[in-house]
Amino acid sequence: FGKKLQLAPQPFAATAIGLAIAADPDAHVMIHEAITRHFGVWREADAGDDKVFDPLLGKDTVATGPIVVHRRYRPTHAVGHLRFLECGGLDASGQPIQDLVPWADVYFPYDPALADRAELAAVPSERRGDLMANEIAETYTYAADGTISVRIENLSRGYARTFDLGALR
Repeated sequence: FGKKLQLAPQPFAATAIGLAIAADPDAHVMIHEAITRHFGVWREADAGDDKVFDPLLGKDTVATGPIVVHRRYRPTHAVGHLRFLECGGLDASGQPIQDLVPWADVYFPYDPALADRAELAAVPSERRGDLMANEIAETYTYAADGTISVRIENLSRGYARTFDLGALR
């Protein structure tokens, strides 16, 4: 606003004061929701020999409405075990650093024979080449209230599950 920054006498009211300034139409201030942490999932790489972080929502992404992210792939395991996390930063190779916070472990039946099974955590996730005939789609939705959900669908066999993952901190 063209003025020198001053220490507020009521530091806990800083957000309220900022919003009051932004509410003034003459101030010409625009406020946008921004994601303050990276959010993603661990995925297998190098034929299962390594795990890599797949960032789904990047830090400082401006959210002017719902954000939808799509992923498609062909599985090689009977059960998909997706491990979600958020972090404060990414290193030069895109791997998470700074304040890693695990979110949720999600299990999805890539093997159509397991589609009706509710509990999958104890099912051995054997590697099978025949499962690559299935196409899997993941649809992530970051809602206006900061919550994230994922719908995982076996497009080849026509079944899906939706998981509510929580809200970014």
